[in-house]
Amino acid sequence: MMPEELGTLRYLLSEENVGGAAIKGEITGNSKVNPVKVVYDQRILESEVASGRGGCSTTNEECDLTKTYNFDTTDVYNLSFKVSPQDLAGTCEENSAFVARKIQKRIDALDRHVAKKAAGVIAAELGNWATTVADIRGVNVTAGNILQVNDYIGTSGEPNSVLFQQVRRALGLTKIEGGIVAGGSALVDYAERSYSRNGAASGWDLGEMAARYGFAPVFDRFLADELAAVGATNVAIGRGSVIPLVFALFENEFNKMNDSTNVADVIFSPQTGMMYDVIINRPCPTDDWVVSVTENSNFITQPDDMYQTGDIYEGVKSLAGIEVTCTDLQPCQA
Repeated sequence: MMPEELGTLRYLLSEENVGGAAIKGEITGNSKVNPVKVVYDQRILESEVASGRGGCSTTNEECDLTKTYNFDTTDVYNLSFKVSPQDLAGTCEENSAFVARKIQKRIDALDRHVAKKAAGVIAAELGNWATTVADIRGVNVTAGNILQVNDYIGTSGEPNSVLFQQVRRALGLTKIEGGIVAGGSALVDYAERSYSRNGAASGWDLGEMAARYGFAPVFDRFLADELAAVGATNVAIGRGSVIPLVFALFENEFNKMNDSTNVADVIFSPQTGMMYDVIINRPCPTDDWVVSVTENSNFITQPDDMYQTGDIYEGVKSLAGIEVTCTDLQPCQA
């Protein structure tokens, strides 16, 4: 049974994303509902530069900004199953291999559950594009701050040979670094069809695009569904713009168990790297084995005021929506 490709979730959980976070979380409480405080700063506008020489006093105070997110470590979801020793005796498969395979089936479903959760947060927390993105030739930025691009030009069906350059330019102007562009299938279809049209011979080769523009699109059905509600098909997810908060009760060594009838530990998804709690328990030798896999996660994004009012980056969160549209933007193409 092949697992579904969950490239977005795998990226969000990766060290590249988490290690590159623009905001840093701090656990500030010991209760079951742990507030997570993020600390950040705003850049100074060029209009704030004062004329003349600075003196020995000023009225301008300087401090960091903070935002607190509540993360409930009791807001958990699980999948469980039981299997009797008699049933295990009747299987041709080695017992531990049978149980491991059934655990993996539940990890696969929980991965998809978490991926859907992440998609909902991302679609609800989109930020802005830099105001200068509207000046890119052949694109449009909607009133809802969604970047519109064409994959094909007009009614001729000709590919928009500068599509990836337009997206890369928008990412650069908005200071969205690294990351992925994920969501609906239009960008993936565009990229894959480059091969069916003789690749570089037609002027749009996928390998060359990825090397030059630094990204290749990722299909994510959960994001595609969630983004449709906000008028987008895809989203640019900058490195460190969406941070996973994952709590596992048995990550703490004190809480772990490992004896002949009780196992309580953490387990990691081989597909995404997501961490889960796992319990394997049998109270009596003739009782069923009971196995449960539990997830407790949330995702946070950068604060809305990472940049000051009036900044060209006002509302930028390194997380911005894209709509691949059939509306002809060709008049601005050249």
